[in-house]
Amino acid sequence: DPQLAHVTREQYEHYGTVIAEQLTIGQPTRVPEQQVRLLARYLSVMIDGLTLDWLVRRDDAEALAVLESVIDHVDHLLRDAADSLA
Repeated sequence: DPQLAHVTREQYEHYGTVIAEQLTIGQPTRVPEQQVRLLARYLSVMIDGLTLDWLVRRDDAEALAVLESVIDHVDHLLRDAADSLA
């Protein structure tokens, strides 16, 4: 329903804000906000896709393996962004 599009937009904006806040906790070097927002959106999309995949497959072990891979990737991207500032 096009009249409800703002609801889902706000929902995903909220996801991005919460994830971005969590990504910056404990970071020794401040990663530029634009990169953090991009990584937050990437992570939100990956979690959304993983959730849908799990609902279809119901394979906990495979979902956890994918999630661990995503976490490693995001951690690597954050480190690279921080290193580029050093």
